[in-house]
Amino acid sequence: MPKSVMARLGELDLPDRLAPTVPRWATQLGVALLCAAGIEITRAIVNTIAPGSAVFALVFPAIMMATLFARWQSGAMTAAISICYTFFVVYLPTAGATTRAVVNPRFAVFAVAVAALLTIVLAETFRRAVHRATSERDRQIADRDLMLA
Repeated sequence: MPKSVMARLGELDLPDRLAPTVPRWATQLGVALLCAAGIEITRAIVNTIAPGSAVFALVFPAIMMATLFARWQSGAMTAAISICYTFFVVYLPTAGATTRAVVNPRFAVFAVAVAALLTIVLAETFRRAVHRATSERDRQIADRDLMLA
């Protein structure tokens, strides 16, 4: 991708961009639902090719995308939706899925939740750093234009 496209993607903040017409919480919830649905569809496709693989692996890219494009709240919602869905559908036999040979499925879910939290923190830190750098660049451009005028 050209650098200008990557730069624009790094600066994309959907809650701010859609704020006048769509409430921030609705944007964050919508992004979370789209990301969670996307990984569940991807997981279903992967499961037809390699059954039983990528149970939790696809959660992390979805959390990162949701956090980068719609802040940490959206990343947290994506994590909660995805982890709960995976736990109830994959691990619990009452949800209709086959039981996995895991010693303690609750520990596995806890470990994934901790990793998801770290992913959210790192992605939000990166998002804020990009926002600060963009604001600083815009301020420098405005100062330069003022000096030239």
